[in-house]
Amino acid sequence: MSIFIEIENVLVDMSYSLLTNSTKDKIKTIKFDEESPLCYTTLRPGALEFLNNLRRKTSNVFMLTSLTKTQAVALNRLWGFGFFSDQIYSRELIINNINPNVYSPKCCLIDVLPQKENRMKLFYLRSNCLNADYIQASNYSSFDEMLSLV
Repeated sequence: MSIFIEIENVLVDMSYSLLTNSTKDKIKTIKFDEESPLCYTTLRPGALEFLNNLRRKTSNVFMLTSLTKTQAVALNRLWGFGFFSDQIYSRELIINNINPNVYSPKCCLIDVLPQKENRMKLFYLRSNCLNADYIQASNYSSFDEMLSLV
């Protein structure tokens, strides 16, 4: 079994504007390149433990994200997710349909979008997986929660 996980809104929340200072200690900032604005990120509670539990069940845990490779690698490093570069499948690979080097009879995508809105990622996975399952995670949006505190 191979597991592919989207990081945006599953493991981290991202915002380009800081809405409140109430949880500033839990926010990490990052600039993806010199031209990009400062991005505020928060880690979903239990995200690292969740990844560790997945990795105990299978060594085939990958990131499949609509973020760019630069963004995905930077967030991986910032939050210590532990993905190696060849375990990160980014927007560029999905759009250009560059098949993952993962051949598995069964795989699973974990994402927050409804399955019907994730056809491109599922099509991408099905090129190398005989059976691709889908788990819709609840959306993690800490910045919405922070806004409600104001």
